[in-house]
Amino acid sequence: MAKLIERFIHPHHPRLYLQLRSDSKFLQAVAFIGGRKQQCSTRTTHLPTALRLAEDWYKRPNLLMIARNAGTSVAMIDAFYARRLSAEMGKDLLTQD
Repeated sequence: MAKLIERFIHPHHPRLYLQLRSDSKFLQAVAFIGGRKQQCSTRTTHLPTALRLAEDWYKRPNLLMIARNAGTSVAMIDAFYARRLSAEMGKDLLTQD
C-alpha cells in the first residue's frame, strides 16, 4: 500500500490537489470531477510544472458528460466537433512564449 508523503492544494482550485506518494516519484493530480475522485499522473517532479499540468487536466472538457447531455456518443463529438475545438482551445497555448 502506497503512503502519502506530501499534499499540495492548488492555489486557484481548492478541489484540485497534488500528492506525492511513496510508490511513485511523480506528482499525482487528484480532483473530484462529476462526483467522483479522479487521478492523473503529471509525470513530473517539478511542483510549478505539475501545478500547471494539473490545472490544464482539471479544466479540460469532459466529453462523456457533454455527449450524455446532448444525447449522442463521444465518437460523434470527437469526429465532428472535438478536433476543431481542441485546435481552437490550444491556439492561445501556441502563441505564448
